[in-house]
Amino acid sequence: MRPGVPDARRPWSAGPVYVRVWEYDVAPERVDAFVAAYGGAGEWARLFGTAAGFAGTRLYRDVDADRRFLTVDRWDHEASWQAFLGGSGAAYEALDARLVHLAGGGRLLAPPPG
Repeated sequence: MRPGVPDARRPWSAGPVYVRVWEYDVAPERVDAFVAAYGGAGEWARLFGTAAGFAGTRLYRDVDADRRFLTVDRWDHEASWQAFLGGSGAAYEALDARLVHLAGGGRLLAPPPG
């Protein structure tokens, strides 16, 4: 599978899912590394994939602003996301700190921040 290409093995659900949507503005010289890390087969998806209830990550690139990306992380329920954080919060924070240089951490769009 190529980084940034959706994982066809985990189709979108017809039922409700919990999603976390992030927006990123990526410098041109970091796009390839960003796509590799944030795509459906990237480091974030691999970390999330260790948790029950994770349904997949999709990476989208804006056709009009090619430095703008969205990630959509899908979970079967919000409780699955919270359980992941409870069990893997330290790994989440470590990966976030290691990859922040690629896009400055992004901006959470959904669910709306607290």
